[in-house]
Amino acid sequence: MTTLRHDLYPHQHYQHQQPHQDMAMTTPPPPPGQHSNNHNHLFTAAISSATIPLPPPPPASTDFKPAAAAASANGSTSTTGTGTGQDMALTERCIASFYYYFFASHPFVLPEQKLLKSLDDATAQPAITAVRWVGSLFLPLPESSRLELLASAKKAIETASVKNGFLVQGMLLLGIALDGTGDTDGARQMRRDALKLALDVGMNSDDFAEGHGRGCPTLKESWRRTWWELFMVDALAAGLHGEPASVILDDETTVSLPCEERHYISGEIPLPMPFESLEESGFGDEMSPTLSSFAYRITAGHNLQRYSEMGEIASRDDKRMAVIDARLCNWRLHLPLRKHDSLQDNGSFDEMMFQAHMIWHATAMLLHRPFSNIFSKPRPAITDTNPPNAYNKHTTHVMTSAGAVSDMIAYRTPIINHTHFLVEVLSISSTIHLGRWAQSRPTCNKTDLVTQQVLLNIGALRNLSTIWKSAKKSTDAIQGISRQLYLEKTGAGPGLDRSLVLQTIAAFAQRRQR
Repeated sequence: MTTLRHDLYPHQHYQHQQPHQDMAMTTPPPPPGQHSNNHNHLFTAAISSATIPLPPPPPASTDFKPAAAAASANGSTSTTGTGTGQDMALTERCIASFYYYFFASHPFVLPEQKLLKSLDDATAQPAITAVRWVGSLFLPLPESSRLELLASAKKAIETASVKNGFLVQGMLLLGIALDGTGDTDGARQMRRDALKLALDVGMNSDDFAEGHGRGCPTLKESWRRTWWELFMVDALAAGLHGEPASVILDDETTVSLPCEERHYISGEIPLPMPFESLEESGFGDEMSPTLSSFAYRITAGHNLQRYSEMGEIASRDDKRMAVIDARLCNWRLHLPLRKHDSLQDNGSFDEMMFQAHMIWHATAMLLHRPFSNIFSKPRPAITDTNPPNAYNKHTTHVMTSAGAVSDMIAYRTPIINHTHFLVEVLSISSTIHLGRWAQSRPTCNKTDLVTQQVLLNIGALRNLSTIWKSAKKSTDAIQGISRQLYLEKTGAGPGLDRSLVLQTIAAFAQRRQR
């Protein structure tokens, strides 16, 4: 059955968390690979994200009709759709910001036009107030305004009289964003409460979407996506944070798979593919339907969850490790050609496939890193005459995936539009780059690929830290270690005990999985 750990669900309690500082308004970054010629400041220069004006709120025409009867039974009035003109202007700005910056990375609430139509639906307020707060994180607002919006979102959740899918969505949104702001305890509790409620109301079954879809295919798809996003965030927290996995996919999970993003946004929802398609897709022929990008993200998340459940692996010959490695290989081998990167057929960016590949590389790095030589005592430099396979296959795996993560962030899309879970993956990638760099020759060649990869990761982390506090500690630690290595290699700093440096990098890598 679909299970969760009931001992992890104490009485609901929410801590008031300070959101981060205002987002810096900066100039666009240089194209990937172009960096400042002032090499004395390589590790202090930020690669800034472009400031892009928010689009005006789109028209609210839609076929979605809020549940007026449910709102009347609730007996409460909307705290979002009514009030002063100033309140409405802030609401519209925050909602537009949410959909411009955040929605694509966690696309489970209603698309923007349909959500705007439901502003006066009292039963939808937990989701709407959460959308407002998350959107405010990307706007140059006073911190007091963000605090008020967060308090409003928490109040809407705590006082909701109808236990429905919108309440689950509000909890999940806060559970994701609070994690990014650094309130890990509050985020964890919010996600647990969301999962418990989702199971209580039956969201792990297709019957929920059919019974609560109000005759709207887009709303039904939103409910299916909410369940799968609960699973995905749980898998990410388990694999990247080291938290215990709370969701197990089994026979009682009958939720159909999400469709492609363009279909969800347009409202042209195709016939959903059944849950069983996840495992059966590899056995199909060329005429078999292709899974959506969201579904491939789910399969990647499932592999990460399986890795997290393995526990400590004492030997590289452990069969559990071989099974996960085989699953990773199969994921890549059976991936359709058009899903091999993060660009869609029309050239637009596909965040779901970006995350799927990100999760794949994260799993590969975590799986193979303990048996690699990355953090071993300094060895001969990795060069064309001394290739990485002179170490062992695990070292090759982690170096390849660490480099692939750095390559992924060079896509011409704003870094802050990606999920904040990218912070953890960049941290893993960076520790591998730094371990490799610490083992290289004592002089510094500024054109070395690993040097530029370290810079790319630091630049991306600095971008993410303008929104997400969780990125700041990683940025500071990685930048501090890299600066020491750089100064030593350029002769501007003292000599370093390489073994001690490698121990420091390894210790940081372990702490990141809290």
